[in-house]
Amino acid sequence: MAISDMKGTVTTTGMMNQNQQMPKGKVDPKLPKPAVAKPKAQPAARPTPEQNLEQELLSKFPGLKNLTAEDNAALDAILSPTVKQALGKVIPELEPIFSQFGTNEPNVVMPISIVSNYAMRKYGGNQNEALAAFVDDVSGQMEQQTTVPPSQGLMTSPQTT
Repeated sequence: MAISDMKGTVTTTGMMNQNQQMPKGKVDPKLPKPAVAKPKAQPAARPTPEQNLEQELLSKFPGLKNLTAEDNAALDAILSPTVKQALGKVIPELEPIFSQFGTNEPNVVMPISIVSNYAMRKYGGNQNEALAAFVDDVSGQMEQQTTVPPSQGLMTSPQTT
């Protein structure tokens, strides 16, 4: 808190109307040298829990290192929530890995013989071509046929000018 005297002089320390007094003592004109700081060794970066888990899983299941992009795509296609849950019960350690794959919607699983028989009846051709056409059709990638039978063609309809 500031205190002012009758002259309006403001002081915040000491007595008013008295000069500041420096305490008497031995003054060493030499400035002390700052201590040279030795660079500290950086502590090794601690692995995160995810990295620890990954290293632990890779040591227990070395085959995980060998998964290719095709393997990942296959797992991604078949691992539905119920399959992931079942595999997590069988191998609880791999549950975090399973959770990274697949969609969160159920799969419809059918034997290839049933699908190929249907596809060959509907699309014709050999089994591979019929299955490819079926998959394209079901996934919405098949082009719509725009071929008009000759009996329904332009030349048979009346022309207007």
